[in-house]
Amino acid sequence: MKWAVAPAAFFALLCAPVAQGQALDLALPANAVPTADQAQNPDSYVLPLGPYAAGAVPGLPLEGRVQLRAWRLEGRGLTTLQLLQPLREQFLQAGAKVLFECEAAQCGGFDFRFDILVLPAPAMRVGLGDYRFLALQLDADTHASLLVSRFGNAGFIQLVTVASNAETVPPVQAHASAPALVAPAPPSVQKALQGLGAQLLAQGHAIMADLEFTSGAAELGAGPFQSLALLAQFLNAHPKSRVALVGHTDAVGALEGNITLSRRRAAQVVARLVADYGIDKDRLQAEGMGFLAPIASNRTDEGRLANRRVEVILLDTD
Repeated sequence: MKWAVAPAAFFALLCAPVAQGQALDLALPANAVPTADQAQNPDSYVLPLGPYAAGAVPGLPLEGRVQLRAWRLEGRGLTTLQLLQPLREQFLQAGAKVLFECEAAQCGGFDFRFDILVLPAPAMRVGLGDYRFLALQLDADTHASLLVSRFGNAGFIQLVTVASNAETVPPVQAHASAPALVAPAPPSVQKALQGLGAQLLAQGHAIMADLEFTSGAAELGAGPFQSLALLAQFLNAHPKSRVALVGHTDAVGALEGNITLSRRRAAQVVARLVADYGIDKDRLQAEGMGFLAPIASNRTDEGRLANRRVEVILLDTD
């Protein structure tokens, strides 16, 4: 049975209806990376059913097979609603009943988050002002909760399922089979990217403004990234041109390590241009500047995010 596409059009959902004892095939976005999967049978879990009040979160005590799973999604700009809504739609179309739902401030903020069960970091990270929670009853024997959050450049999903009849098959099978969930670049970034080729010709360099790197990590996010496509178009239109990709970091850590990290980030961009766009590697070189050329203050999260970047420098052209 085909599911309807969520309004944001980020997910293609293919599931089967859930009857008693059958499993829900929960489609996660393709850029969802598993960070935890643990189960205990028997175990107990108090399913939150209301916001934090009078010193506690009201809940429904449950016993049975308790499974905790979590995923991380790289992607700057994703909202918690974009993370939660397609998953909620899958549960609802499978016949699940929503018992309680809240957004950070409605839930009780700090108090709610620290009164409920949350997997420890790095498996699950919760921004205290940027999370959503959903409690569900799947059938007479099965309950579930979803916690989604934004933290840094990533989104996090935690799924807890409780099957009170331990003899039944676990009711939710979650796997990354839907298209990657990627937020559109903000207008300022889109404008900068549209002029990438013109900037290279006029100024000799341009920032690849939509690339995403987590602090301390060299791995380039799954994308897609418009800047890569635009740079590939420029290189194809100027077949004798060569460019240098120069990585930059925030100011966290020592200079030597950051220079190595920034060069590895640039190398990731080179590899993606070669693998995905067929650009000749001899026309590309990867360099790193570490934190020596900031474009924003390293005293704020926003500034450090801006400084974790890759710039393209035009070496020569036809």
